Amino acid sequence: MKTCIALTFVGILTCAYAKHVTSGNCEEPNEDKMKNFDHTKLFKGTWYVSHVKKVPSPNVCHNFTVNQKDGKYIFGLGKEGNVNKVDCTAKKKETNLKKLTFNCISDNNVAFQSVYIVLGTDYDDYAVFYNCATLFGRKADNYVVIRRESGNEEIPEEAKGLTDNLNLNKCSEIKKRKAV
Repeated sequence: MKTCIALTFVGILTCAYAKHVTSGNCEEPNEDKMKNFDHTKLFKGTWYVSHVKKVPSPNVCHNFTVNQKDGKYIFGLGKEGNVNKVDCTAKKKETNLKKLTFNCISDNNVAFQSVYIVLGTDYDDYAVFYNCATLFGRKADNYVVIRRESGNEEIPEEAKGLTDNLNLNKCSEIKKRKAV
């Protein structure tokens, strides 16, 4: 049975990269993708971006909240009334697909496509993923680590095998550079 889900988180990350999109190709990870991924376990509550490989903008480090409404996931980025919204939908046959392609549209009607690959998650504390977005015929990609707890920038032991070779940037360091 096909399930239609709206996923805004992927779109929000893509919009953060919009000014920094290249004409190159995305390089999908060689690592084994997560087996038996279940989006219903991951996409709920609040998450915080703790690490990114590329820093297209300081805005790439943010928090987001996930709610369900009418069988869709609704994602809000930011806090205290400063929320950006991007709606993304994907049709999928089962919950353990290794690669999901989302069609997205932003609040200002910019349409784009985003490929989302979860490399690993424990569903409760962390997730590591790869994202490749196509916007205006150009591509941008990134590796991202998200955590449940704000300010938690330790990469969990379970995720280190996925992140050790990525040379990730800590969001606290990115935010410090923005403040200078």
